[in-house]
Amino acid sequence: MKLVLQSVAEAKVETSTGLVAQIKKGLLIFVCFEVGDDEEKVNFFAAKLPNLKVFADAQGKINLSIEAIKGEFLIVSQFTLTGKLDDLDFSFSSSLAYAEAEKLYNKFIEMLKKSNRVVRSGQFGEMMDISLVNVGPLTFVLSR
Repeated sequence: MKLVLQSVAEAKVETSTGLVAQIKKGLLIFVCFEVGDDEEKVNFFAAKLPNLKVFADAQGKINLSIEAIKGEFLIVSQFTLTGKLDDLDFSFSSSLAYAEAEKLYNKFIEMLKKSNRVVRSGQFGEMMDISLVNVGPLTFVLSR
């Protein structure tokens, strides 16, 4: 499981049919699932994220959580995070099968909602346009 977290002042997801989701201050999280990922990994990250210190305080020190700033989550599936460079092409052979990944994606969202933070999401497996105002910039890459 790989995640890219971006601290945002705002972010939104749109598809060809229009606006899908948007948030104010919080975390835009791109997530992908790899062969071998399971609900245990989903639960691990979902439990950590609400209290993970990824936001700067008034002095610029990164020691505040999304809970502390009363922020929101925007979750977007991005299987390309599993890409391995092979000459000039990418291999995505370590990506979890679509149906299994979709189940874990939905479970991840469900678990994050237990944090009592606003949780919005893109559309799994769809082409999406993502707009964001990255704060910092603060971007973190997590995997397990």
